[in-house]
Amino acid sequence: MKTGNNTAEIATKDRPDRHLQKRSDGGYRYTRRVPENVLLALRRFDPEHPVWVRRSLNTEDIWIARRKRDAMGQADDDDWASLVAGDLPAKEAYEKAVAKARSLRIEYRPAAELADNSSLEDLIERIKHIQNPADRVTAAAVMGGAGEQTASLDDAFDVFEKTIRKAELARKSEHQARKWCELKQCGLTNFKREVGGIPAGKIGRAEANKFYE
Repeated sequence: MKTGNNTAEIATKDRPDRHLQKRSDGGYRYTRRVPENVLLALRRFDPEHPVWVRRSLNTEDIWIARRKRDAMGQADDDDWASLVAGDLPAKEAYEKAVAKARSLRIEYRPAAELADNSSLEDLIERIKHIQNPADRVTAAAVMGGAGEQTASLDDAFDVFEKTIRKAELARKSEHQARKWCELKQCGLTNFKREVGGIPAGKIGRAEANKFYE
């Protein structure tokens, strides 16, 4: 299988439910095997990357599931095409480096920060984690090679909606879930209008007071 076929490869007239799997609870999930050339590229960064992509679609409605499946499929096609053409997307590379650093019981710190604020002893201890030959994820995790990422307000809301409030939303009807999201998005839009679209981690007392006022 090759990337680049877009959603035409995802669903056809005779296979409208391609890459859809119905769970025992009645909900649907997007399930897709990673193409061999993509998996080979991914495993340059993550040797244990799974062969299959499995994501909940958070719906029991087949028509909604199909629309979400098409959107996810298109996003995967785009990401995989860029990956095969070059490197791992910056956001994913950063997330994998942070997770790897955590597994090694060290703090992920960007390379520039390490260079400015680390002692020689600290750097030597970090280098000890790098085996020969080193995989790129470990090297990036230890020496801060994945750069620095700051979550946007939209990223933070995405986590709030899909992780923190996931169980709560699953109990709502489609209409209730949509109204919930619209209300929260309205607050987010108002905040960005008054304070600006600053990274979530940069919000402090001054920004909170400005919005409150």
